[in-house]
Amino acid sequence: MLAVGWRQRMGDWRHGLTAGLGTQQIAAEPFTPTQLLEFSSETQAERYALRLRAGYSRASGAAATNDPDYWYRYVMGELVLPF
Repeated sequence: MLAVGWRQRMGDWRHGLTAGLGTQQIAAEPFTPTQLLEFSSETQAERYALRLRAGYSRASGAAATNDPDYWYRYVMGELVLPF
């Protein structure tokens, strides 16, 4: 997979975007296309941090799911607290 990324600070937030395309091969199976798109944002307030990510991934899942066109979307959030 070949991916390109971009990061930029806007105020107190750091934003990023990653996009990728390619192919993959699992064992002796034929090559299958792969795709990735992810957006992320992060900010820090005093000692706390908030991280958000959302993305899309498409890849061959034949080894795990028997589905040659496996894809998923995700949204994740993290609150980092010091202790």
